[in-house]
Amino acid sequence: MNKGGYTRDEFERMLVQAVGKTGVNRRRFTQLLVAGKASRELLRGWAVNWYFFERNVPRKDGAIISNCDLVDVRRLWVTKILEHDGYGRNEGAIEGWLRFATGLGVPREEVTQGRYIEDVVDAVDNYVEFAKSKSWLEGVAMSVGMVFVPMLVEQRLLAFRKHYPWVEQDSLDYFRTLYSKARRDGRMALQLVIKYADGKTVQRDSIRAAEFGGKVQERILLSVMREYGVPERE
Repeated sequence: MNKGGYTRDEFERMLVQAVGKTGVNRRRFTQLLVAGKASRELLRGWAVNWYFFERNVPRKDGAIISNCDLVDVRRLWVTKILEHDGYGRNEGAIEGWLRFATGLGVPREEVTQGRYIEDVVDAVDNYVEFAKSKSWLEGVAMSVGMVFVPMLVEQRLLAFRKHYPWVEQDSLDYFRTLYSKARRDGRMALQLVIKYADGKTVQRDSIRAAEFGGKVQERILLSVMREYGVPERE
């Protein structure tokens, strides 16, 4: 690794651990799904509020690109915006999430013009602002947590098939696409941060950014679970 910094293996381990320790509510939510204990109200509330996060991801990625003066990095990262917003025959993650929400029985207009939980809005606004105000590398580091997503997606897909037959199966395409996309994007973010974090100070900033990205998603899920009556301890 860079002179005066952590070794590559140390740094990678610290990045992944920083995100992993923020995963309590992601695991709690997934456990509810897997156990068949997630109510329709909880799932529909999650769909509405997570949409607010989804539709702001391209704004976060746009800020990262705006802050980055490296052509090769911008070329890599711009694909994330295209895949999220959609292009050509690719409907994009935002549209995919909307189809998932309607498959849960939520009218499209209720999702796009919904009354989002105040704490969710604040968390997402902070997420976008972080990408605008910090270095592009710290913005990229917020995506390191994607390395954990494939495992969660696999568990959630199995749970929907087993416990929630009322959910339209075609609406789960969002998760099927996310499974492979998250694996690729998580590795890409991790490799970029490891490559460009020059020295221990920058490495530590990147670790804090990775942890912040995880905490934003934790805050969203905690707010949704509280709003829809999930006890603090299961």
